[in-house]
Amino acid sequence: MAMPLDVTLLLDNGDRKQVIIPVNDKFVKRESQAIIAKPWFGWGNINDRYILQLSLPSPVRSAIIDTSGRLADLNRLDNVSGFGVPVAWHFDNMKLTLPTLNKYDIWLRPSILYNARDGLKPGIHWTSNYLPSNYLQWWNVDFGLWYGPLSNQTGYQLEFHTPVQSLGRLTNFQIRSQVLEGREWHTLGFYGQSRKLLDSRPFYTYAASLHRNEMTNSAYLPSAQLWERGRQEFFRVSLGYSGQIMSGIYNIRGELENSLFDSDFSYSKSQFVLNGTLDLLPKITARYRVVSLISYGNPPVQRGWYIAGASPADATEMNWMYRSTGTLSNALRGNGHLNAGGGLNLRGYLNQETQISRGLAGNFEFGMPNPLTRWNNRWFRTGWYLFFDTGTYRTQVTHNLQVRSDGGTGFIFSFPWIPESLGKYNLRLDFPVWVSRPVNGENTLAGRWLIGIGRSW
Repeated sequence: MAMPLDVTLLLDNGDRKQVIIPVNDKFVKRESQAIIAKPWFGWGNINDRYILQLSLPSPVRSAIIDTSGRLADLNRLDNVSGFGVPVAWHFDNMKLTLPTLNKYDIWLRPSILYNARDGLKPGIHWTSNYLPSNYLQWWNVDFGLWYGPLSNQTGYQLEFHTPVQSLGRLTNFQIRSQVLEGREWHTLGFYGQSRKLLDSRPFYTYAASLHRNEMTNSAYLPSAQLWERGRQEFFRVSLGYSGQIMSGIYNIRGELENSLFDSDFSYSKSQFVLNGTLDLLPKITARYRVVSLISYGNPPVQRGWYIAGASPADATEMNWMYRSTGTLSNALRGNGHLNAGGGLNLRGYLNQETQISRGLAGNFEFGMPNPLTRWNNRWFRTGWYLFFDTGTYRTQVTHNLQVRSDGGTGFIFSFPWIPESLGKYNLRLDFPVWVSRPVNGENTLAGRWLIGIGRSW
């Protein structure tokens, strides 16, 4: 519904003039000493420009719309004419970050990273936004800058998000750039959702982006992590759907990634993922994931598909602790005990990890009644589950179809006191005690184990 517009004019001589712009000629808001302007007939993009001519005792220094704040307004930062917006500065305690209605919020805090090559890296972290939500990110800037005293290197991470509603009501534009710990990552694209109702299913998700990645210094690589040199330039598009069935929810997502002409690698890869949850019994919840992976050409080893977990590039994006040497044990990596969930997620075969050209897998977890629940508190929580994984794949070396399965039990540990703004730090400990095709003289039943940080699976 169109509403009359209240405008306050601030004059150079210090005076203030109130102007009311009606939206029709049948109803006019009357206020003492207010100037009643000619009506503004228009809606949306129809007659979207209004010119008002007034005779005033002094030039206008600035104009302010809706100074009373009575109108429902998605963006109040553009209610004041001129350059710049009002800003509110805060110290970021990473817990309580209440937004300011009429100002652009900037949150600052110190930040520390670590790796063996740089040492303990002091830095600063900047977050700024206006009324952030789960759907639209108004001028959201996330920036970090760090200095490595041992290497004398400075690195940064930058993300910028803001709505582009010409592409969809809940669409955001994004820029991501990183020059940090021997790698350059740059992204340009958009993402969003299509919903009939907020905070309810069903809804669609969509994204498209351009990427440029390159390894600039391999000295940062953990000893057991594979990474090929060369410039990677590719585009990625994805489409998803989220719905609800019976007592659970499900998500479907398809994604295509293809190299660009100026890339040092020529490849194409795609994935189709179905995952969700289902309440089987009052205290047992099932989680499931079905994934189909295909790749063609020559993808770099850091971006390929793998049988037991995520690729090195995906693991690096998942959590910064996977990124460089010194943060996690090289012995855990080299002996097949450190996992980042992804790929076919046949977790019992982490010690046989290999890159594949195509694969199909199902992962199933059953959350069990937890005898340790009574010790859960605001510092520490735990969960217990049984799992079963099964899949088939072909490697890039041989075209023979391989079939693998595993099963076991696992525990998830979460730490509620860690702020969400720092990322996911849940700890998963899996025991794939049974595998269908062991190697190196192992028994089918054995005391295998693996650990992961921030894993969803």
